[in-house]
Amino acid sequence: MAGRAAGSHFPLFTAPALRRAGIGRALLRHATKQAQSLGQRAVLDVGQALTAPIALYESEGWERVESLALRVHESAVLALWIYVSPETAEA
Repeated sequence: MAGRAAGSHFPLFTAPALRRAGIGRALLRHATKQAQSLGQRAVLDVGQALTAPIALYESEGWERVESLALRVHESAVLALWIYVSPETAEA
């Protein structure tokens, strides 16, 4: 990511009843294109245990760049992966 600005970071969610309908993929592609139109790469995080969204991000060319552990309570840590969108549109 050297030399390129990162875009906004925000969560993407699909309602459980609407999953596996292509909505998440469409949101991901839109975020990628929007960031590219601004000369940036979109950034998102995902729980490390969430295999379905991770598979989606990676199938769309998103790159895992970092792990993050957020302490949310004295005895609880939220383990996240940080992803950035592709340099160029894949879809």
